[in-house]
Amino acid sequence: MNRIFYCLVFFLGLSFYSDSAKADIVSDSGNEFSLKFSYVINSDIDTFEKKFFAIDQWWDPAHSYSGNKENLYLDITQGQCFCEKLNSGGFVRHLDIAHYEPRKIIRFLGGLGPLQTLPVNGVMEFSFIQNQSHQIELTVTYLVAGTVQLKGWATPVNRVIEEQLIRLKSYAEKK
Repeated sequence: MNRIFYCLVFFLGLSFYSDSAKADIVSDSGNEFSLKFSYVINSDIDTFEKKFFAIDQWWDPAHSYSGNKENLYLDITQGQCFCEKLNSGGFVRHLDIAHYEPRKIIRFLGGLGPLQTLPVNGVMEFSFIQNQSHQIELTVTYLVAGTVQLKGWATPVNRVIEEQLIRLKSYAEKK
C-alpha cells in the first residue's frame, strides 16, 4: 500500500512539475546547440525582477569559480555583466548584458563556464511577462555556436542551466 501511495505522489509531482516547467534541447549538432526553458513562476513581476538580480541568492556556487555565492553579482549600471569576484582579487566576467528592458527582457552574450575557453559565441535571453493569473511566464533560450565541435555539449549545459532556473523559481516564489 505504501509503495502505491509513494508512486502516486511521485507521478503527481511530475505532472505538476511538467505543467510549470519545461526544458528542451532544441538542437545539438556540429558547431552549435540551442536550449529552451519555460517556467511559470508564482510571483509578481516586481518581486521576480528584484529576486532575479539577487543572483547570489539563487545561483549554485558549485557552478562558480570562487565557490562563494557572495562573489556573484549582476551589474546593470556600469559593467553590465554577470560577474564574479575571485578570492585572489581578480574577477570573472561570465556573461555580458547586451539588452535590458525592465519587466520584459534581459539578454546576455558569452559562454558560461568551460565554454568561455572555447572560440564560441553565446546568446542567453530571459524574457518574462506577468500573465492574467499574476504569475510570471519565464522563457530562457541559450544559443551557442563556434568554430569547434560542440556536439555533446548541450546535455551538460542544459542540466546546469536547468538546475539554476529551478533554484531561481524556488527563490522567486519564497514569500
